Amino acid sequence: MAQARSPLLEKSLESYDTGEDVRFVNFRYTVPSSTQVLLRARSPLTGLLTHALFHFPPGCLALVDLRVDVNLIPVYPITGWISLDDATPVFKFSRGQPIKKMDYLDVWLQNRDTINQHTISVLLVLEGDVAV
Repeated sequence: MAQARSPLLEKSLESYDTGEDVRFVNFRYTVPSSTQVLLRARSPLTGLLTHALFHFPPGCLALVDLRVDVNLIPVYPITGWISLDDATPVFKFSRGQPIKKMDYLDVWLQNRDTINQHTISVLLVLEGDVAV
């Protein structure tokens, strides 16, 4: 059964449509004010992390920081954090980030806003082989 693809990602995924298994790992979390959290999932396949989509809603005012790690090693950004406001960028890994089945996929969020909570979404796109 084919998985539905987000129209926002469709154009970006065209060059990566290899016929392999494609999996989406979705993280969505409302981060309380003045809080840092680690969201963690296991990779469902061996292959490549090909894309990362981030959604920062209006009002974040670059006060919510985000980082994606694989097994606690930063993969985006490599150093520091990404902080935006009212933006939904798609990052395409130029060669893909190698991953193995059961690797930890980590999303770090830190809310430096001392008053408001913010809901952040991250979608990771993985391609590879679920049988490995």
